[in-house]
Amino acid sequence: MSVLHRLLVGVEFAVDPVAGAIHWPARTEDLLRLASELRQVVRGELALAAIAPPPTNCDCGQIDSWSASAEASLQSLWQSVAPNSGPVEIGAWFGDPDQEWRASAHESEMDLLIVPRVVTLHFDTLTPSPSPRGRGELHPTCAVWVLGSESNHELASGPPLIAVCDDLSPQAERYLPVAVELALAWGARLLVVHPLDRPADTLSEQKNDEIRREIFVRLSHSDFRSLAHGSQFRYLDNGLTPLLDGTLVEQVPNLVIAPASLIASGPATMTSHCLIWE
Repeated sequence: MSVLHRLLVGVEFAVDPVAGAIHWPARTEDLLRLASELRQVVRGELALAAIAPPPTNCDCGQIDSWSASAEASLQSLWQSVAPNSGPVEIGAWFGDPDQEWRASAHESEMDLLIVPRVVTLHFDTLTPSPSPRGRGELHPTCAVWVLGSESNHELASGPPLIAVCDDLSPQAERYLPVAVELALAWGARLLVVHPLDRPADTLSEQKNDEIRREIFVRLSHSDFRSLAHGSQFRYLDNGLTPLLDGTLVEQVPNLVIAPASLIASGPATMTSHCLIWE
């Protein structure tokens, strides 16, 4: 079973207080198609959560009515986008989307939260931050997929490129098979990067051999060798930015899979889809 068995998709909407009409952003269908495809890949459960900023000067009855209308509208949209994908759990309510997504990342019992950030991606809204009251750091309890600016939900290019940053941690080992699963499902190339905490040329021959053996063992636990387009290995010692700068010359990664700490060290904005974990 995939480590991403339970998927929660965050969808934002707006309501016209005068007409009572529900409006969905232009890329909502792309988001739903991506969610449907991911569920097929991981063979998991799926729930849709629709959030809208609360209108002013309205009573609880109106709020309840609009929430019900949003749920019905989203159900209809889901059936039109993924008619053969099966039933999903759907909920709609009013609140601050940014706060709702942060709370879901830190408190949800799901395995993956998919959020619709499509223009500018600010990772500091999802990465850990010190508590203002001195209660330690907040750590996301689930992985977060942030929608990129790709117009095609299938990450289509020729073929797509998935870049996964394996820092040799136990957490990264859990998500490397996810990268392989997605690469196989989408016929994608897979770029595996192993970030180091010091320059590679300063490693002893023994340490270099130890790292290579560990990498081989991790990859041998997956279907890595069945990938049609192979892979690349790059030692990385200056955070995520050099990886992105290097691949921008060849092709922008369609999907970046990396720990939140490494994503935070990268550029403030990114056009790629991103799957991040703590």
